[in-house]
Amino acid sequence: SIFDIVLLSNFWDCSSVVRAVRRHVGQVRNMPYVYIIKSSRNNRYYIGSTIDLDRRLDEHNRGKTTATKHLAPWIVAFSQEFSDLTDARRIERKLKSFKNRKILDRIVATGTIEMKI
Repeated sequence: SIFDIVLLSNFWDCSSVVRAVRRHVGQVRNMPYVYIIKSSRNNRYYIGSTIDLDRRLDEHNRGKTTATKHLAPWIVAFSQEFSDLTDARRIERKLKSFKNRKILDRIVATGTIEMKI
């Protein structure tokens, strides 16, 4: 039951409990995402891809990622779901290759990535 999941979860890690509950009620789909997170400290962006956006954001905010641990807290500024992890990784690499904040600002503002895979 849902209570068993909560009781077996680590109460100190609330995100784990939330993910367990969502899985139990069928709200989590492990679809690939490309995401852009924004540091609340200095407004820098970080681009990534994952199949579990909630878990990945939690890792960034808990300092589990070397590239982002010193700029936490992070918020999701943009995310887009893909049907295939290969496509998501390809878009992630392409966005990282631009190294242009104006492009990222436009993606965040419009909510879409306007490029071909």
